[in-house]
Amino acid sequence: PDLLGCLGDAASHGTRRRLGLLLLRHQLTLSVREIPFMAITFPVRIFTGGLCSIFVIGVLVVSGCSASSKKDPEAIYRDAALLASTGRYEEAAQLWKKAAELGHSKAMSDLGALYSNGLGVSEDWEEAVKWWTKAVQAGDSESIYSVGLYHYKQGRFSQAFLWLHEAAIRGIAAGMMSVGSMHMKGEGVPEDSEEGLRWVRAAAKAGLPAAKTALDLHERDGQALDDSDMPYVISV
Repeated sequence: PDLLGCLGDAASHGTRRRLGLLLLRHQLTLSVREIPFMAITFPVRIFTGGLCSIFVIGVLVVSGCSASSKKDPEAIYRDAALLASTGRYEEAAQLWKKAAELGHSKAMSDLGALYSNGLGVSEDWEEAVKWWTKAVQAGDSESIYSVGLYHYKQGRFSQAFLWLHEAAIRGIAAGMMSVGSMHMKGEGVPEDSEEGLRWVRAAAKAGLPAAKTALDLHERDGQALDDSDMPYVISV
């Protein structure tokens, strides 16, 4: 209705009706990103003699759709994820930052991962932690694990354990495995093989392959796990 209203007096009733039917027929099969192209090409085919009408329709429709997509953090996030999946990390970082600034928690988390790995941006763990902390504040539980990993790499085991344990109790399997490993090694907490084994079992139950492998070795040999059986804290 808004599009047809944009035609105003520039188009006849019959032309407006045909445009409406064309848009309705094709709207169900075209994605949101294809709609601006559709909105321009159909008027061009119909208004072969009305250049002014074509211009007005094209500008109004395309500018409206563009403004909407630029403000949609989920759409921006998906674009960035597609770029990252093809190795275009620099472009992905720019879009994830835009989505993050619009409040998208997963974009904040993934932007932190790019900084921690130096993908598309200069490696900067401080910047990574900044975005992970923002993601945690926005409700992203996986970023709790990432912050814990940062403290672990810095050798701050007590602080790392607090973050990793919080991730574990929120259901993050890598956090469970890390907590189990730290119990086994006595990092940040008193050494406790039984408690470590309990967390490894929890991680295996949550589907973490490394935990399943460790448990298979334990059950096959019938011996208690020690720190040599445990993988290091899993990286981002």
